[in-house]
Amino acid sequence: MIDSEKFNRHQQYVAYLMSEFTVPHLVRLVRRYEGDVLLAIVLGEIAQHNVRRFFESPEVQADPARQLNVLETHEDVPLGACNALSISRSTGIPRETVRRRVEELVRRGWVRRDARGHLRVADGLSQHFEQFDREHVEHFLRTAQRLAAV
Repeated sequence: MIDSEKFNRHQQYVAYLMSEFTVPHLVRLVRRYEGDVLLAIVLGEIAQHNVRRFFESPEVQADPARQLNVLETHEDVPLGACNALSISRSTGIPRETVRRRVEELVRRGWVRRDARGHLRVADGLSQHFEQFDREHVEHFLRTAQRLAAV
């Protein structure tokens, strides 16, 4: 997908574009999570564990419109289970640090524990981050277009 010759020729400009995307995003994360970027990572990893099985299922891959139908109609979505240990293993963040961040996410109402103690993102959390996500996608697409032009 990446032409090595073109990449090598434009590597400094590509690095500039990637940094122009990444640094402002990290600044926005620091602001959004009050300086605690690990909180953002733990929340993101819990969310990924929860929805990966659904979004990568053969049914959804064969019919991407199903994502919208299920999410709009609030049908039961098969969620992946996770806990502090699985989050620690997937991120490399020490388990005790993950545990403290999970407690903070629960306190904020962004994460809940189900009947079996598995971690789940709270219902309606996507609406809480809608504007943040929209701005992130817009910036990402602008950067992707500039990179594609190289």
